[in-house]
Amino acid sequence: MLVKRLNMFGRLYNSHIFFILNKVNYLMYDIQLLYMKVSNAEEFHEACQDRKVINLQANIDLSQKGPYKIWSNMKLEGNGHTITTNKPIFEVNKNEIRNVTIQADIEAKGEFTIGGLVNTNDGLIVNCTVKGRVEADSQVGGIVGINSSFGSDNGEIKNCTSEATVTGDEKYGGIVGVNKNSENAIDNCTSNQKSIGKQE
Repeated sequence: MLVKRLNMFGRLYNSHIFFILNKVNYLMYDIQLLYMKVSNAEEFHEACQDRKVINLQANIDLSQKGPYKIWSNMKLEGNGHTITTNKPIFEVNKNEIRNVTIQADIEAKGEFTIGGLVNTNDGLIVNCTVKGRVEADSQVGGIVGINSSFGSDNGEIKNCTSEATVTGDEKYGGIVGVNKNSENAIDNCTSNQKSIGKQE
């Protein structure tokens, strides 16, 4: 009787272990589908088109690419690497961008809502730096053009630095052009370069 019970317990235990391992395998497969290591502009473009979590492995030049969108199921982990660009990297951020440096040379005359990293931020940006220059007409920011497009609490910028020269006719700033969220939404950020009004 005891042996039968032990055998039954063993079968149940093994079936539970098999079920758990199966779930783990499916989870790892899902993560692989969503996650992509990126080392060049073509891979970055592919990852954005497929809405994947981007893990940057090298410095890249996106001057001929973008802008893209960070959807709610996407993220960018820059790992301290630098992206060179002559346009904003992202049109919209709806999730997270972390640990990336942007070397920007952006001249967008006649345009508005332009940021060195993101035009409109409805997500989280952490530990990012923008260098170079960003120029447009209105709502121009070294890092973000408009923070929180709907004026709610869905746009945050933390521990970021703008070393970019920002030029605009109106509504321009070193970090953001327009912040529609609370002041606390921009935390521990610094601007080390000047902002220039073209009408001045």
